[in-house]
Amino acid sequence: MSEKERISWIDTAKGFLMLCVIAGHTLPLGGFPERLIYSFHIPLFVILSGYTMGEPKNIYDFFVKVKKSFMQLYIPLLAIYFIEAVGFKFKNHLDFSETVNTFFTSVVYAIHVPWFLCVLFYARILYFLILLVKKENPILFILIFICGFFIPKIPDYHRFYQQLEKLPFFLFFLFVGRYSKKYKVEDFLKKHGTLLVFFLVPLWAVLLPHSYFDLGLFYLGNPRFTIICAGIACCVVTYFCMTIDQYKLFRIPLSFIGKHTILLLAIHDLEFMFIPWDAHFSSRIDEYGTLALRIVFNLAIWVMIIIARLLIDKMRRHEK
Repeated sequence: MSEKERISWIDTAKGFLMLCVIAGHTLPLGGFPERLIYSFHIPLFVILSGYTMGEPKNIYDFFVKVKKSFMQLYIPLLAIYFIEAVGFKFKNHLDFSETVNTFFTSVVYAIHVPWFLCVLFYARILYFLILLVKKENPILFILIFICGFFIPKIPDYHRFYQQLEKLPFFLFFLFVGRYSKKYKVEDFLKKHGTLLVFFLVPLWAVLLPHSYFDLGLFYLGNPRFTIICAGIACCVVTYFCMTIDQYKLFRIPLSFIGKHTILLLAIHDLEFMFIPWDAHFSSRIDEYGTLALRIVFNLAIWVMIIIARLLIDKMRRHEK
């Protein structure tokens, strides 16, 4: 999406969600803050992706969009796993064959933080294919989504490669994003969001203890409560992000993060794998102190990379 086509509140939302991803990997498992974050962060990320993706006009456009998604999602995935493998080589003193095996194992099973990029890439392919053959049907995707809740019952040793068992959820949420844009949910939230949130937040609070939408571990809690809770949470957080986007204090930093979420995701994955936060900091500060330190560390590395890239671009322009 070009700079002119970008939607401000969506960049702000992506930036906020990226910080939530870091928080979700830091806060205690099963606690209220973690349940709160997991009720919306992955579903809303995918919904926003569906909101901003276009429809392939023909078979050529289909392959153009697939190629673009491959460059946006799968190439960074491979790069992250390659850096991980090299890091494990030096950390664990692996030989060449073990390093190569580590890389291919990561790719085949789509492990660690980047699994999200892998599943989203395949979900986009199916999304574009369905739109290309004009077979979209809202009832069909609701049924696919519901069937997805039976997949966690499959034993781990029968799971699909590259976490493709999660495709029903991702495909469903992509189409939620598509229909949200088609039926102008954004305009509805702008007009009636305050009243809607007033009724939804108490309901969210009631349902939250009975739901747990952790797609990473594929634990879904009570299916009925989890589905309803995810929908409510996404509505509330979307309105929240649309509201804070009106203030420069929040919009400028969050939207800038939102434009570079994959870079921050890569940094977070690498520090998640190689920095033993629990061993070094948990005994000295509480989990919220660790979270603050972790976010500052991620953003500091991220800012340095952004600055370095801007300086390199400036030097290239100067040479031309």
